[in-house]
Amino acid sequence: MELIVHREVRYVDFVRQYKVYADGVYLGSLKNGDTKLFFVDDDAKTIEIKQALSFFKSQKFSIKEHKANSIHLNVAISPLGMMSNILLFCLLGFFFLLDLFSWSFGGMLIQVLPVYLIGLAAIFVVSAHRYISIKLTDNAIFQ
Repeated sequence: MELIVHREVRYVDFVRQYKVYADGVYLGSLKNGDTKLFFVDDDAKTIEIKQALSFFKSQKFSIKEHKANSIHLNVAISPLGMMSNILLFCLLGFFFLLDLFSWSFGGMLIQVLPVYLIGLAAIFVVSAHRYISIKLTDNAIFQ
């Protein structure tokens, strides 16, 4: 079966490659804006996209019910993934702004670091398996 995967051009998360897996078997990687053709076994059940060098990934996309010879997928960072990036940088900025406005660094660590770490953990737990979205698309996009 042919699997054609297109990664949308996004400015958020454009540096890291996405890795494509079929039933846990690595097929290849996608850069920002790439479209690639992969050949998958006919008995493959799921497709998963993972971000290189991190634990962020998509939910597993079931291809078992699609009986076509060719499947066209469109992948991009999900809205939840974008929000997690924005919140991460806001928390990081807040952390350093407090140090800038006359708090001693030691006092800031004791008072603010636990809040920062809890917020950071919440962002990663919520978005870890929904960071990348996968959508089935029409083949006309790729022709």
